[in-house]
Amino acid sequence: MKKYIRSVLFIVLTIITLTSCTSEASMKAGKWKDDTFINEWSNIKFDLQQGGIKLGENDIKRMINAGSDVLINDSKITEKDLKDSESKTLYDTWFYLYDMMSNVSIVYENMQLSGRSYSEKDYVEQLKINFTSMTSLKYEDMGESEETIAGQKYLVSKFSVNDGAMYQKIYLRKIGNVMMLITASYLSDKESIVNDFIGSIKKP
Repeated sequence: MKKYIRSVLFIVLTIITLTSCTSEASMKAGKWKDDTFINEWSNIKFDLQQGGIKLGENDIKRMINAGSDVLINDSKITEKDLKDSESKTLYDTWFYLYDMMSNVSIVYENMQLSGRSYSEKDYVEQLKINFTSMTSLKYEDMGESEETIAGQKYLVSKFSVNDGAMYQKIYLRKIGNVMMLITASYLSDKESIVNDFIGSIKKP
């Protein structure tokens, strides 16, 4: 149950930020080959930690549906919004790290026809507005930093959720008109596990 709840929080993060009106045409999914994930388009490669678990397509769909219910109940999004978002966002992969509590997702949002050209900083500021307006979850901004992952610069935004019940780090990189989000959700004493994983990402 704890893993499920934390996963729902991740979905809240990703769906609530949707702003675009286009298809996945310019976003290309990666693939797992055994326990190695490669996405040539976004230029990342990593191995699943020993003891980690990658979620299947049906598992991800169930989590998306659960997160959708949270958003609808919080009156932040309608069922029509959720339906419209299906063509705007690519959920590339989602998996648990070896502690079986920390989870990481990779999501792409195509902003081509949104009418706005968000930078990573703009996107984070919109996240903050969305998060702080929620009533079902309490998000606290814990600041931003920059980090280089596989030779590419990312803006990293950290949040505390529900008074430290869990934490989230969002790593953002803009690829053309697409915003890439690597989202890590973890407990306070598990941040080193997330950092170890991020450090293991390399170029294909």
